[in-house]
Amino acid sequence: MKIRHARVIFSMLLTLALLATGFAAAEISADDEPEWLRQSNELIDQGNAARAQGDMETAEELYQQVLEIIQPLAEQGDPTAQRRLGVMYAYGTGVGQSYEKAYELYQLAADQGDATALYALGNMYMYGTGVEQSYEKAYELFQLAADQGDTDAQFALAAMYLNGNGVEISYDKAKELLQPLADQGNAEAQSALALMYYYGVGVEQSYDKAAELYQLAADQGIALAQYDLGCMFLNGDGVDQSYAKAAELFQLAADQGHADAQYNLGCMFLNGDGVDQSYAKAAELFQLAADQGNADAQFNLGCMFLLGEGVDQSYAKAAELFQLAADQGDQDAQHNLEILQGMGYGKN
Repeated sequence: MKIRHARVIFSMLLTLALLATGFAAAEISADDEPEWLRQSNELIDQGNAARAQGDMETAEELYQQVLEIIQPLAEQGDPTAQRRLGVMYAYGTGVGQSYEKAYELYQLAADQGDATALYALGNMYMYGTGVEQSYEKAYELFQLAADQGDTDAQFALAAMYLNGNGVEISYDKAKELLQPLADQGNAEAQSALALMYYYGVGVEQSYDKAAELYQLAADQGIALAQYDLGCMFLNGDGVDQSYAKAAELFQLAADQGHADAQYNLGCMFLNGDGVDQSYAKAAELFQLAADQGNADAQFNLGCMFLLGEGVDQSYAKAAELFQLAADQGDQDAQHNLEILQGMGYGKN
């Protein structure tokens, strides 16, 4: 029976940039914000809070108040109101969900030069949401928005150049777009640049520069940056090696649902690296990561059920978890599963 407790993920995921998938972007500054927009934003926030607490009746009442404010303005041709109404249709907030209607409203606002609406349309084409997927159309729309200074669109273009989505991969163009954003404090851009420096992609490799940029992004709450910086402290790449600091950063990312951070932190509790050893805490974290499909967490949690460490011993539960990991190609999980199947547990 193979039992491997810790498979800490030391290497970082080579995901050079992640596009924002939301349809709404930052609004104009509060000083220039019209009263109707301020009021509707407050009502949306209140409605979202009520929904989060399960009070759907109150949430719906608040969303209807928002509609009463922005619907007439949208019909009068106000581009901001058209876009905000489009967001409501995109998410089904206070109205029946309709990407077709969202697209129509975004287009009306975009036709008036609304940069955020152009970005929202670009996202729809980028992911094929309610429209036929088209990188070329997404690029065109992102470029129009970026030319107006929309930072989300600028970041989206950088991601396209990094990943080769509809354009030839160009690390130089990506860095050209990312560097000003990072200098302005854009956390996603800082995180993307940090990864480029970590691997030396399009820039001279530098762990020191990567750590500096990751720290800036991590301080702004970016889970991926917290995780990657945690890996650097785990390995001592560009920073003084510190299990305690790694655990602290993994905890921040884990609290945001980052599966690899949950797994790594689970391993640290399993071994007592930088934290007080706790099988129960390790099992809890492995479960969170396993529920998100992390095969390493599924394997380790299976081992814990096999031995009854931090959980009630259960061959059946161990077999179930080994099966999940084996289905993802984990050979050790497959080996353990076959032994348990020979004992009458799990599906043959």
